[in-house]
Amino acid sequence: MVVTVLLLISTAVPVSVFLTGGTIDPTTGDDVPTIDTSATADAPEGREARARERIRKRINVVDQYDALRSVGAFEAHTNGITGEGVTVGIVGKSFDTDAKTIASHVADDRRFGGRRRSHRDTSHGTAVGEIVTSTAPKSELYLAAIGSEPTPERYHEAVRWLIEHDVDVIVDSGSYFPKTMSASANLSQTAQYAIDHDVIYVTSAGNYAGHHWSGTGTESGWVNFSDDGQANALGTGPISGQVSIRAQWDSPADYDLYLYRDLPGSDDPVVAKSVRRSYGGMEAIDVVVPEGHYYVAIYARSGIADPGTVQLFSARHRLSNTDPRGSVVAPTTGKGIITVGALGPNGSVRSYSSLGADGTVDLSAPDGVETDSSGAFYGTSAATPFVGGAAALVASQGNLTPAQTEYILEQTSREEGLNAYAAASAASRPFDVPESTVTGSPGSEDAAGSTVAHSREAGWTDGIGTNVTIPKSDTERTFKY
Repeated sequence: MVVTVLLLISTAVPVSVFLTGGTIDPTTGDDVPTIDTSATADAPEGREARARERIRKRINVVDQYDALRSVGAFEAHTNGITGEGVTVGIVGKSFDTDAKTIASHVADDRRFGGRRRSHRDTSHGTAVGEIVTSTAPKSELYLAAIGSEPTPERYHEAVRWLIEHDVDVIVDSGSYFPKTMSASANLSQTAQYAIDHDVIYVTSAGNYAGHHWSGTGTESGWVNFSDDGQANALGTGPISGQVSIRAQWDSPADYDLYLYRDLPGSDDPVVAKSVRRSYGGMEAIDVVVPEGHYYVAIYARSGIADPGTVQLFSARHRLSNTDPRGSVVAPTTGKGIITVGALGPNGSVRSYSSLGADGTVDLSAPDGVETDSSGAFYGTSAATPFVGGAAALVASQGNLTPAQTEYILEQTSREEGLNAYAAASAASRPFDVPESTVTGSPGSEDAAGSTVAHSREAGWTDGIGTNVTIPKSDTERTFKY
């Protein structure tokens, strides 16, 4: 059977692809475990406890009590630091405001766009709220639900609403993949708008270390992803369903983005392409594909002598050639935002946790945490609310600026991550803060002064490392299946 595929490439500013930093719905970024331990709640009490313990040991789930102790939250509570009087706004897809884990903390909630559906999965947003209020138990929550396909305008409306309610901290455990550089910049500018209104902004780094490649562009022809390869395969085998890929660059060159299907024994057809002639910007492909092997290629339509850096993101599938450096996505790229990475049980950075351009993030906290809202909660989504809660503890101790709060959290962190009690204790004492040390975006050259920036060893890669040959022409628009 031969099928011809007609592909329409829109040049309008489209809806963003929303992917959460942890248990992603509808897709995880396939590195992150999604194991539900909450089902054991139906068992009798003794059997439930034993079942949970067996699951925790098998999949390295951290008991929430142990996680709170490891980040210094319990020590803060013992010393009377509970986040009392502090309000925390949470941006997320959806929430269960009646859930027993957060209901008593919710001061107000609002949905921005989209239809309210009874079957909508609210576990992710609710789990974020659960961890925030476990870390800062006397804080109040304002919940802004933006749905699974938010536009930059909807995102801005949600953040403005939180600011109008005078929240002290905003926590966003999502990652966003707009189709244009301007839309991506708008998300970061919205976060900056909140910071300019003295709101502490905490967001997840994302789980895309194995979904990102960065390298030097080319003056002409195909971009090289490795010494001898001009293709970057998606997944570790056959894939199907939704594919979302982005190419972006920092020079006046013009690159085109192609998605090919690998068909052994024949020319590989183009399945989708984005050729908007976007000088100094971004190309984007969102398409649904049948099961098969696929790879991505980037072509310099109009190269320059100094091509600069090109980046490739695959929101839903791993890449065969990867570079975790620079794998953070909007809104983490804004200045003054606290970007959070994920730590495993042994205190090491998770292999999937995204990194800034210099291989670091601002702060790290545990993931793989057991929650009542969603069971075992993995990814930077789970780590972020620990830092958001710690920021609330700090905010309860004095009238500090967002830059001062970030500085204290970073300077008091231990080698293994966050220390909420040390940060809150430091906030109650007079100190001087060189604000210039925390105004840069994560991993940027102007983000100096963070003494506890968590990183992996230089040269770390995480992919299958295979390459396929790019065909000479992209004119073939059919494929067989």
